[in-house]
Parts: sequence; C-alpha cells; structure tokens
Amino acid sequence: MPRAYPEEFRQRAVELARQRAKPISQIAADLGIAQSVLHRWVRQADIDAGQRHDGLTTDEHAELVRLRRANRVLEMENEILKRAAAFFARGRRRIAQHADHRDPRHVAWHVRRAAGAR
Repeated sequence: MPRAYPEEFRQRAVELARQRAKPISQIAADLGIAQSVLHRWVRQADIDAGQRHDGLTTDEHAELVRLRRANRVLEMENEILKRAAAFFARGRRRIAQHADHRDPRHVAWHVRRAAGAR
C-alpha cells in the first residue's frame, strides 16, 4: 500500500510536534492531517529511535509483512502440491483396479486415459 505522504513531510511534522511550540491539534490542522495521524507518526518515530519499546520498528514491521507474504505463497504452493498428489493418486488407483485384466491393450488404454491422452 503506497504511503499518502512523503517521508520528508512526516519527519518534518514529527519535528514540529516535538518542538511543542503549538499544540499537536493545531500543528495537525495546519498540515492538513488528522491529529490521530500525527500522534501515530510521533509514536512510530519514538519506537524507531528506541525511545519506546511498545511496538515494532518500521524495519521490523516491513520484515513481518514480507515474511507473511512469503508464508502465504508457501501455503498456496503446498496446497497445489497436495491437490496434485491427490489427483495423480486417483489416476494410479484407476489403473491398478484394471491392471488385473490380461489384455495389454485394455491396460494401455487406461494408462493413456489417466495420462490425459485419448
């Protein structure tokens, strides 16, 4: 998700809030952002600077997002492999059920059918 404001804008807003020359509500209004947004930016800047320890740093959050995405991809790949294994196992059972026939043409027909050839 793209960020709505450039990083320089965020940093400058945090600096203005930390100077406490004006109330945060006034700074937020002057910048055209919600007061809660400015509070969140200040809190995140404090976490990133090591002044607070009650949340994830920006780098940790980015790594968590990356790992969750990678985990979703691996789960999808695993599900595909499970379905493929089940599909091919069904084909083998069909061939095995008819393998007791003595006519090799009959068995070859089932092998071709299971492989998708007609």
